[in-house]
Amino acid sequence: MPVKILATGDIHIGKKSSGLPAETEEIATKHTWMRLVDLAINNQFDALLLTGDIVDRDNRYFEAIGPLQTGFNKLKTAEIAVFIIAGNHDFDVLKQVVNTSEYDNIHVLGAKGNWEVKSFTANEEEVRFVGWSFPKRYMHTDPLEQLEINGSDLPTIGLLHAELDTPDSRYAPVKTENLLSHPVDAWILGHIHKPSAIPEHRPFVLYPGSPHALSAKEQGKHGPLQITVESKNDIRIEQIPLSPVRYETLSIDISNARDEEILRKLVMDNINRCKEQNKTELAEVRHLVFDIILYGEHPASNDIEKWMATIRDDFYLV
Repeated sequence: MPVKILATGDIHIGKKSSGLPAETEEIATKHTWMRLVDLAINNQFDALLLTGDIVDRDNRYFEAIGPLQTGFNKLKTAEIAVFIIAGNHDFDVLKQVVNTSEYDNIHVLGAKGNWEVKSFTANEEEVRFVGWSFPKRYMHTDPLEQLEINGSDLPTIGLLHAELDTPDSRYAPVKTENLLSHPVDAWILGHIHKPSAIPEHRPFVLYPGSPHALSAKEQGKHGPLQITVESKNDIRIEQIPLSPVRYETLSIDISNARDEEILRKLVMDNINRCKEQNKTELAEVRHLVFDIILYGEHPASNDIEKWMATIRDDFYLV
């Protein structure tokens, strides 16, 4: 049987999505954290990977520690292993929350800023994890310069919180070519909130992104990665849409919007088209926020502004 792994990062427990008209429970990242835990348990994942910044620095004590510990307790009861690295936001708080004597299923990799390798076995299959944690808030050097790891027949997954190809970054700047030069079959990265991948590369190099969209800068689908490991040469990765909030941009040509009724229809047609095109991905979304850009020639821009104000209020658009 394959090893089933759920991977995510940058949850920032303690924060909420911005630009929403109502204060509801699901716009808080702590809500998505508990949904991640339930997803791992209900779908019988063998391990959960967390790539740093799980806790937000500004709210790390009062709002974050309780939900984090509740989730860890549920994962321990379900016998799901957790492999975690610290990012620049939670480099100091993780060691206070994760007591290895209490959570023997949780493994903080590279806790002192040194690379660490740990093997994990599930379903009679063994996987090797390699990880490095932020030892302090800012790291101006490339942690890969310290990585020495031998090749292995075991599937190897690397965990790193870092910024790719940005030499002057203070958040562990690494070069893509250096990632690809090590005997690692998949790199799962933290720090960038928008999910992204370097295409057509082996090893895989992926940012899961934040599983919970926090602002209009974080548009599109958000959710954790499901990693299915059959062997070193058979690793499958897919994203699971999970964020309760989704941000999108709509560009609408208003050249022929002669009156408010036509404009309203244009807006609603574009919204409905977006919803239809992304129907499957929107199954878990509770708040769909649009940034609407109007373009084209129109003889009465003041009228357009008034009509859009009414439309926005009627449909709770932000």
